[in-house]
Amino acid sequence: MLFNKYEIRFHKPLLWRTLAAFLDLFGNSEIKPISKPKKILVIRKDEIGDLALSTPMYENMRKRFPKAEISVLAGKPASQIIENNPYIDNIIESRTVRFSKLGFISDYIKLIKRIRNEKYDLAIDPKGSILNILMMYLAGIKQRASYWNVSGGRCLLTHPVTYEKQMHESDAGLYILDKIGIKTKRMLPKLYPSKEEIKEGNAISSGLPKGYCIVYMTPSSKYKSWPVQNWKDLFSKFPDVPFVILAREPEREVLEINFNDIKNVQVVCIKSLNIIYTVLKNSKAVIAVDGGIMHLSWISNPRTIALLGQNDIILWRNLRGKTITHMPESEQGINRKPLKMNVMNKYMQQITVEEVSKALEEYIR
Repeated sequence: MLFNKYEIRFHKPLLWRTLAAFLDLFGNSEIKPISKPKKILVIRKDEIGDLALSTPMYENMRKRFPKAEISVLAGKPASQIIENNPYIDNIIESRTVRFSKLGFISDYIKLIKRIRNEKYDLAIDPKGSILNILMMYLAGIKQRASYWNVSGGRCLLTHPVTYEKQMHESDAGLYILDKIGIKTKRMLPKLYPSKEEIKEGNAISSGLPKGYCIVYMTPSSKYKSWPVQNWKDLFSKFPDVPFVILAREPEREVLEINFNDIKNVQVVCIKSLNIIYTVLKNSKAVIAVDGGIMHLSWISNPRTIALLGQNDIILWRNLRGKTITHMPESEQGINRKPLKMNVMNKYMQQITVEEVSKALEEYIR
């Protein structure tokens, strides 16, 4: 396939890869160690899972540059999960593309102006987004590091890093740091809820049935869903286990109607992600489909069962607990077929109640 180097991480159309390859002919290919920065910006204008998985970066940067000012450009509402991170000095909040489609251009220009005024001397984009790379360039940041072969942009970077093979998303930021001369130590992602959030999370947990298991079944896209009947069959197989479904407020009514005939199921809505993190940590086990909550689950609780459909498993799998998937490796990475976002994925349908039951039994027995 033409220009496969641009598809190692994410799939890109042929026209995009052709244009990126042409522009990148004019880019810098040599990576020099960075000069000691006083102000660092990390761009993680992403969803919950992406931001949570980036946390090992900040601890490693702080150890290398203890006096530097470290700021993170983070998407809302995900930004709340790094509010208490001891290795971050400042958080710049911005709506993600999903929440700012109509105002994207104006938001983008405002961000560039704000970042330019801050006079950062190092910016890092661990995603390899051409929009983030362009933002760093237009903001006049002297040292700019990112993956040039994800969506192009080598000609705009001072430190272009090659994404050579698929790796877990929690390692993507560390790999860039290593390549630009910041030695790192591999570690699991960490979150830091405040004392008040822990207290409130513990209070909610105490009000739930003893030995409760958390269920996250409502992802942002239908292709990540598991059939409702499968959930019902699973709950019925464990009548003595109290299942607590985490949901957003708009989903509560539908979920309560779907499961009102099953006595050991209740629906709970919690707005704060850090409080959710504590409730997850206190649970006997967690069963979650792909999404930000799934990543919060395994970070907080090693007894997490992740149900994954069509996705790059190497990038997004849970690093603790169990992963159940039927997607073959031959269809991942550059060979991944286009997703049908509003259709339940065949690989999710192939996950059986028996598989999930077996995994759950190991955690609750």
